[in-house]
Amino acid sequence: MRFAFDHNFDTDERSVLRVFIALRASLLLARNEASTDHLSVSEFEAYEGKQAFLNAKGVTTLACRAIATHPIGSPGSLGDEAVTLLCELLNAGNVTVQVRVYYALRTPS
Repeated sequence: MRFAFDHNFDTDERSVLRVFIALRASLLLARNEASTDHLSVSEFEAYEGKQAFLNAKGVTTLACRAIATHPIGSPGSLGDEAVTLLCELLNAGNVTVQVRVYYALRTPS
């Protein structure tokens, strides 16, 4: 995560964009379903655990910072990918991620 934090303001967004895409892909692989509605209890717990792990590593804060510092609305942009990653982190109502987003919104950078 340190790399992505350090390069958040680079004019060439591609390296950080790849990090975001890889992080989101890891979450998609963890649930391996189009929706969390069809996961078994153990699969859901594993998915939620993956979300909590990434949250603990600073991914939620990283996504919030990218959303705050990059334009949203251009497909393939860092801002849009950050929104998509954050939505996947929040998917199924992960409380630890919700708390981190709350504090990211309330704490000035």
